[in-house]
Amino acid sequence: MRRSHAFWLVALAPLAGCPPLQDPQCPEPLMSDADKTSSSERYAELYRPRYHFSPERGWLSDPNGLIYLDGEWHMFFQHNPDEPMWGPMSWGHAVSSDLVNWQHLPVALRPHAQLGTVFSGTAVSDRANSSGLCTGASCLVAVFTHAFGDDGQQKQSIAASSDGGRTFTEYSGNPVIPNPGLIDFRDPKVLWHAPTSRWVMALAAGDRAHFYTSQDLKSWTKVSELGPFDGLEGAWECPDLFPLTLGGVEKWVFKLDRNVGLGESDNLGFAMVGGFDGERFEPETTPPGRRLDFGPDFYAAQSFNDAPDGRRIWLGWRESWQYALGTPTDPWRGSMTIPRELSLVDDGAGPMLLQRPAPELRALRGACAIASQAAIDVPEGVSDALTGVEGDALEINLVVEPKDARAAGLAVRRGGGEETRIGYDRERGVVFVDRTTSGDVLFVSNFGARFEAPLSLRDGGMPLTIFVDRASVEVFADGGRAVLSVNVYPLPSSVGLAPFAEGGPARLLDVEVQRLKNATFTPAP
Repeated sequence: MRRSHAFWLVALAPLAGCPPLQDPQCPEPLMSDADKTSSSERYAELYRPRYHFSPERGWLSDPNGLIYLDGEWHMFFQHNPDEPMWGPMSWGHAVSSDLVNWQHLPVALRPHAQLGTVFSGTAVSDRANSSGLCTGASCLVAVFTHAFGDDGQQKQSIAASSDGGRTFTEYSGNPVIPNPGLIDFRDPKVLWHAPTSRWVMALAAGDRAHFYTSQDLKSWTKVSELGPFDGLEGAWECPDLFPLTLGGVEKWVFKLDRNVGLGESDNLGFAMVGGFDGERFEPETTPPGRRLDFGPDFYAAQSFNDAPDGRRIWLGWRESWQYALGTPTDPWRGSMTIPRELSLVDDGAGPMLLQRPAPELRALRGACAIASQAAIDVPEGVSDALTGVEGDALEINLVVEPKDARAAGLAVRRGGGEETRIGYDRERGVVFVDRTTSGDVLFVSNFGARFEAPLSLRDGGMPLTIFVDRASVEVFADGGRAVLSVNVYPLPSSVGLAPFAEGGPARLLDVEVQRLKNATFTPAP
């Protein structure tokens, strides 16, 4: 196997129990008791993420209106600012210059007395003022769903901002797309389609998507439908539509989430790859397409419009509708995943979407790794090779070689009988995250479970990148070919790491552990 080593990586005889090596020129201190809690009010809150975005207070769910404008990444999101429970929905707002540190801003859109609450949608930069609603380079138009209200229906509305999203004025002619008689009719994704010089909208409409076009963001014409498809039963939600290249050829990705009901475990996201001519999406991959995340806690992902250098970056709601209303956090509930950079690869079965951690996250790393080992031989059971290496905010890179073991990997957030196991099951051919004994697993039935992503070994090993935060793990396997996002709720004192092997000995290669600093989340003015 061809392996890449960081410059500080030191070759080590693969003996179980050897202490993790550190760069002697760059010692990283062990985690103190103060580190495990923190003196700041924010990080003293149980399960408050150290680097994942979460609201100051109240409820957070779907990311909305993601856009890069005037040097700022804008994140709007479904928000109840008054209590950590769903509804009545508003759009929260935050901005960042680096995708890592965020400035909270005042609520951007609030419920309308007649039209209803503000569901999910998009923000676009209307620099040419095609809408006639605002002028200047900072002209931003939000396209969103007004839900219920006096008519009890879901319909599409717009609002304009001339100050980069700090304040919005709702269009007097709302709704711009009335409800055609559907119960579920929501979550518009809008983009500018340069080849046809028109705005294009993908809209969730029951068990399918409707596509609309417009010259001015106010008058819309329906031009096509996509679906329904076997395997995508239930209400479609939060579509996304964007181009990516594969081998120098432009492809289009259509993403959707399937909502089969509150409390259900099968609310999942899928992506299809195909062609789009400005009116109709033609899938190249067989519907329902590829599953986006094999963990339970990735939903409603949206990509940023107008990201610089042609990049396509998205993030999702790090939660599951199976238990979102009861997660043990306060005074907030809900957070986002880390931002992920997207690309396409052909894996032999057709084009598939790769998701990799956005490189901006490297800014959270310390000056050096807290552990670097070229190899760790793991006997059957649990190894003490990483004793003393601790953290509740970590980036871990390693390659798991199961060898003769049935399964092998690394246990994180370990202590007091708690641990979350991440590894590869050779017999089943899957990457897995097992949160059966991860901490508080009793606040909802069936929370303590194991999640699996089918994936073949690469030259006998499985490369893994693992992001650990106070209440989550996000696992990127084999360069992002499979991802598992899993929430966990351990005690603050459970910060240990331990290699493990089940059913025989195994080996971990190129083990590198980075402790991540707290991101900055500035309160709203």
